[in-house]
Amino acid sequence: MILSSKWSRDTPSHRFMSSVDRSDSEALIDEYVEELIMMDPIVSTDNSKVKLLKSLQLKKNRDKAGLILLENHRHIIDALQNGNKMKHVLLSEKAIYAPLGAQLVDRLMTHHKEQDFSIDMTNDAIISKISEDVVTPQGVVAAFERPIPQQSDPLSKNPLIVVLDNISDPGNMGTIVRTSYGLGVDSVVMIGGCDPWSSKVVRSAMGMGLNLPIVEQNWKTLLSNENEEKSMMNKMGISFSREEGDKPEVFIADGDESAIPYFEADFTKPCVLIIGSEANGVSEQALKMENAKKIYIPATRKLESFNAAMASAILLGEASRQRR
Repeated sequence: MILSSKWSRDTPSHRFMSSVDRSDSEALIDEYVEELIMMDPIVSTDNSKVKLLKSLQLKKNRDKAGLILLENHRHIIDALQNGNKMKHVLLSEKAIYAPLGAQLVDRLMTHHKEQDFSIDMTNDAIISKISEDVVTPQGVVAAFERPIPQQSDPLSKNPLIVVLDNISDPGNMGTIVRTSYGLGVDSVVMIGGCDPWSSKVVRSAMGMGLNLPIVEQNWKTLLSNENEEKSMMNKMGISFSREEGDKPEVFIADGDESAIPYFEADFTKPCVLIIGSEANGVSEQALKMENAKKIYIPATRKLESFNAAMASAILLGEASRQRR
């Protein structure tokens, strides 16, 4: 850490915990806060850490660095608690004295002993230049290593996979990721569409994408059974070919009323659920899969379609119910 800026012990924020009978942990957090406040803050946008964090607003820079940007207390706290690796964090006094400030400081200081990451103070103006949350920036931004699913990552013996086919709305994508995590999906496969690691998607997902294997793929590789082109899903035990592995049930969410009502689909076996965009539906490659079955959600009143996030919640809720 870099020391140390002017700070008055007479300011109302000097003691983080005001209770006379503080617990040892509260007193320790109080010491952490004082240590942070006494640091020399970063005040220039030319600082290398500021430049790096701001660069993570762009996908090409996220891909090159292998990093993603997290922007609020809850996401950063959860990411640290779940073992994700942080590289840099910038925070202002606003973040420290926010409702989750004590918990954030505790997590940062605890994990700083275990991980090699930098902690720096700055001001709200610089945080605002980095944060993509232009409405309510919370005074903290952090760079984390982007999770990359590995071949050794275990799937359950009865996996449920969601394939998002060219979902272009970040809010929909993030909501589907969050719903998938909550309802027991083993992995989400992204084919085209928006970047699952953009700040808008991460916020909509409430950071749950960090806890769920996310695989970015294309249809050619996903459906291939050639050794040199095997997709990550093949390597993790899911194959769409007849020649190898256990073929899962494949369901395509569709608005066609000639399809199977979703509550008649059997989600109890290993299965893949393909969700397309509300505007364009699923790709031709999905429709040509020989073992794919279309399912639809009957509407009580005339409705052109459900949006992708709402349809996913209904379908995954049924899958979760059947699998209990």
